[in-house]
Amino acid sequence: MKVHFRAEFARDWVMTRENTMGKNPINHLRECVQQIIGPGGNIKTLDSGYTDCNLMLIFDEIDYEVFEMKLWQGLEDEFQIGKGSREANIRYEKILEKEEAEEVKKAEMLAAIQPKVDSLLSCAPYKELLHEINTIAPQITSLGVQRIFNSRVYLFAVDEGCGYTTYLNIFANLVESLELFEFTDDSRVIETVVEYNDKDPWLQYNAIGKFRNKLISFDISQWVEHLEEPNFKRFMRKLRSIQKDYIYVFRVHYMEEPMLSRVYQVISDALYTKSVVFPQFTYKEYFEFVSQPLGKYGFSVSDDAKDEFNKKVLDEKSKGDFYGLRTMRKIAYEMMYRKMLNNAINNGNSMIIHADDLEGWA
Repeated sequence: MKVHFRAEFARDWVMTRENTMGKNPINHLRECVQQIIGPGGNIKTLDSGYTDCNLMLIFDEIDYEVFEMKLWQGLEDEFQIGKGSREANIRYEKILEKEEAEEVKKAEMLAAIQPKVDSLLSCAPYKELLHEINTIAPQITSLGVQRIFNSRVYLFAVDEGCGYTTYLNIFANLVESLELFEFTDDSRVIETVVEYNDKDPWLQYNAIGKFRNKLISFDISQWVEHLEEPNFKRFMRKLRSIQKDYIYVFRVHYMEEPMLSRVYQVISDALYTKSVVFPQFTYKEYFEFVSQPLGKYGFSVSDDAKDEFNKKVLDEKSKGDFYGLRTMRKIAYEMMYRKMLNNAINNGNSMIIHADDLEGWA
């Protein structure tokens, strides 16, 4: 174990102690620390002066909690110094080994995932998938059968602009933190669009071997009407042959049955597949979401603005270029601008957006 240890004493206190004890407190401190970590422990001096020292402690005879307890007991007995003392500034931290650092990183990643999942609108089937993976992970890791987990691919039916990239990143972070799949680096996800033409789609991915240990998303929306073509089925078989090095997610736009079942059937003929449908957002959910970018800048929206808001969403959808949550952010910025303009015209300062602030904008 390695512990980075630093101590700094007040100069007048050092001089007084040196006169009464007949030795420099820094040297005495080193002796005390050596006794604590045992004869097999090693003290490496990084820097040292009359009133301070910067040390690297290397020891195995006691654990970190025992070291900490004995340290403060020794400081109290030998120097009459406790935590928060004005005469001394004592700092120390355990230097994690690579394996320990990885464990801490994974634990922190796992703890950070749940708030992100809780903040997601709707998508109950996706949340159920994450819960399922959380539940089965201990079984998989205890048996060492991550290959079984990796044998499954995913079919996500989700519209443009509805948080697809966020869903992929949360999924990748979860499976890594649960030790179900090991990514090569922090760029865990690669998103691609499988273009439809008269060529074998595998030609688009002949360099896929350069990107092993990644989650690769294949948007196959352009192929939905051509799933029975030999080129597509050959593409599925090619992906199956190298599957052990990747997690696959196939993406199509949101669709109803039986079309989704047909897509699922073609993929599952070659690959063990889990289908996850992301329901389209309701007007109510859009209204809830828009509060997030508004709140970031101190604005809020009143319930009396719902009708005007819904008219705006309908107007955006009618234009044919509607991008879900991305469009909601655009609407939020316009709402804030209109509110500030109304405030400027009427010499107001309210941060609450009402129906009259939005009247006529759609």
